[in-house]
Amino acid sequence: MNTFEQVGIYPTIASGQQKLSCPKCSSKRKKSSDTCLSVNITDGVWNCHHCGWNGSLKNKNTDKKVN
Repeated sequence: MNTFEQVGIYPTIASGQQKLSCPKCSSKRKKSSDTCLSVNITDGVWNCHHCGWNGSLKNKNTDKKVN
């Protein structure tokens, strides 16, 4: 099983949900501090509301994009 840190996500809480900057697209955006990445730490899943990057710690394929 992967960890959030292995996929570039660094939550600051141990469980629940958190909004963070997306490691895939935030550095390329004007509003680089925008918290567009929703992370459910308890379930081990995430979704970026800007670029569509999503994944799961239980799934080996973490570079999914939704069109």
